[in-house]
Amino acid sequence: MTLASDSPLGAAKPSRWHRNSAWWRQFQDQREINPAPLSDVFCAGMPRSGSTWSYNVARQLLSHAFGAQQIDGGYLGEGPPVDAALEQRLLPNQVRLLKFHQATRRTLERAEQGRARVIVTYRDPMNAVASLVDFFATPLPRAVAKIKRSLVEMQRWQADRPCLADCV
Repeated sequence: MTLASDSPLGAAKPSRWHRNSAWWRQFQDQREINPAPLSDVFCAGMPRSGSTWSYNVARQLLSHAFGAQQIDGGYLGEGPPVDAALEQRLLPNQVRLLKFHQATRRTLERAEQGRARVIVTYRDPMNAVASLVDFFATPLPRAVAKIKRSLVEMQRWQADRPCLADCV
């Protein structure tokens, strides 16, 4: 399969926030100032890009920093279930960690307002398409459309607020 040079499925360069150690240090820095510096962390990567792995790493790091009992959330699906979770009030000092692939208006607003930290995973689009086809038996046109949507999502996250991009 050959891609046109202007194809949105061409491999994009990671954002300037990729592997930014200062981004990770802010959790510890903020914890020393305020024991509950944030309420939401989003793991919002493209499908088949290591988003579950990044979610598990974030869960472990946040559990270590704040205590496992203080971490709420998980993978709830896409769209309305994510927004419903954001409507739930957190207990004091609790952190909500949500994993999803499609941003909602509410998740973008939280990131834009600085009320959420965002971790975005990235994989070469052709590999992500191949993985969707192979792993889930997704028809090729549907897999291509899904990854194209994810690339647009990544641009929205990066435009709204600096995010940590993790490339697989």
